[in-house]
Amino acid sequence: MQNIGKVRNQGVELALSSRILSNENFSWSASGQFTLNRNEVLDLGGNEQIISRIDQESRPTEFIARLNLPITSFYGYVFDREIDIDFIDNPFNRFNNDFAEVYVKDLNGDGIIDADDRTELGSPYPDFTWGFNSNITYKNFDFAFQLQGSHGGEVRVADLDQLLFASEGAVQATALPEVERDKVIPRRFTSAHIQDASFVTLRNITIGYTVPDYLTKKLNFDRLRLYFTGNNLIYRTAKGYQGFNPEAAGQTSSNANTPLTAGYQRGDGPVVRTISAGINFQF
Repeated sequence: MQNIGKVRNQGVELALSSRILSNENFSWSASGQFTLNRNEVLDLGGNEQIISRIDQESRPTEFIARLNLPITSFYGYVFDREIDIDFIDNPFNRFNNDFAEVYVKDLNGDGIIDADDRTELGSPYPDFTWGFNSNITYKNFDFAFQLQGSHGGEVRVADLDQLLFASEGAVQATALPEVERDKVIPRRFTSAHIQDASFVTLRNITIGYTVPDYLTKKLNFDRLRLYFTGNNLIYRTAKGYQGFNPEAAGQTSSNANTPLTAGYQRGDGPVVRTISAGINFQF
């Protein structure tokens, strides 16, 4: 076994921390992180491209590894928003399972919708990520929070297939909201299936109070602290994201022909929001 490909990874990672203010009763420190990474395929062992597939054979989600592109890019048809609505509304035109000749673009202009009209549709890798942490204490009170964000990554939310396209017959207009008509089952993988996985979250917030020493000694404790913690109390996703968790890394499955299927989301758990309170004590 040997490696037959070559990928170049490069980027920028910045971190900055500071003790902003500190005195007898008050202190404030903060830190921030910024990450920008890029990868590029340099060699595929003599191949110009490798196409990966996952999902049902009748309507696979496809990915492409091609020279000078990221190691994984979505690959499919470009949705045509200039669709002829009169054609759709004509009851003599039957679509059912194969609607590709109507709703995707003929990119090579040969008058035929086929595999040659596929193209790169986006990347699952974010343009950049960031984080910010702040810690404040005032006398016996402490307050800390963490913000995180990711911007620019894209995903294919395959769970929508089960929710919207389960039937082999006509479905509601929500199956293809760009068209706003019924009787459409978008079997071909197109740019309309890709969603922005950007998010911003208040990852963690903690408020605490340390009981003064004169009280803890009466209770035979060396230290006693009460606290409240919340995780993901604020979580904002990009407009139009319909999945459960934009942070889900994606998955492969037994019907994927290669592991290069990043950004494919199916069956992932939702973002978990938790609220807890507790007591820390030392004897």
